[in-house]
Amino acid sequence: MRGRVKTLGLNKFVPVWFAILLAFPAVLPLALAQETDTADGDLEWYVEPRNEKAGDIKSLFNLTSYIALGVFVLVEGLLLVTIIRWRKNKTVPQEEEHRGHTTAEIILTIIPALILLGLGVVSAQALVVMDEVPEDVDYTLHVEASQFIFQVEYPTGNKTFSEFIVEEGTDVGLTITGKDVIHALWIPSFGIKIDANPGRLNTQWFDVPMLSELDGDTYHVQCAEYCGNGHHGMVATVKVVPQGSRPDLFG
Repeated sequence: MRGRVKTLGLNKFVPVWFAILLAFPAVLPLALAQETDTADGDLEWYVEPRNEKAGDIKSLFNLTSYIALGVFVLVEGLLLVTIIRWRKNKTVPQEEEHRGHTTAEIILTIIPALILLGLGVVSAQALVVMDEVPEDVDYTLHVEASQFIFQVEYPTGNKTFSEFIVEEGTDVGLTITGKDVIHALWIPSFGIKIDANPGRLNTQWFDVPMLSELDGDTYHVQCAEYCGNGHHGMVATVKVVPQGSRPDLFG
């Protein structure tokens, strides 16, 4: 038909989009509160921070999630309104069609750009603080990752395997390398995520609160880089002990 176009009949898709819109906010808390089994069998909340560093990571994650959720609801809401309003099969005169809106397009370009710029600045600041190892750490643990175990060397030269023993109230330096393939050390409760590459030494650090400020003394460690068929079993623990209780490790 000349001068007229036929719209798509999208009314049958409205329940699907509406279900997605309702389900997303319901699923988000599950993603924010993912839990897993620790090496000793106890459940631990992955995103529950135990020090300031991990708290900063969680705050940044939450900020990003809330912004993403807001954008999602806005975009999907507008989409649903459009689908419902023009849901019937009908013809629309071409002269009534909207070919664009310059002001709206400019606004919808500037706002996301500002959001990305702001998140980029905040993320860069957080990364600088997290990755810059202080010169006055109390001691340094030397870690070698291999399939499928973490070897930890202490200041006295003694070693443990798949167990990180740290003293309460201390700043801990980390150096890590890989022996065979690429691994990644992940200690979510203390804000640590660092690659272990063969032939390269990477550094990180984290602070350990006093035991009186913690709700336990054992925390989960996981390899976060696929490193072979046994990757899923490459887990370890961080054990927080009182200062001076392990002279065999710290002197």
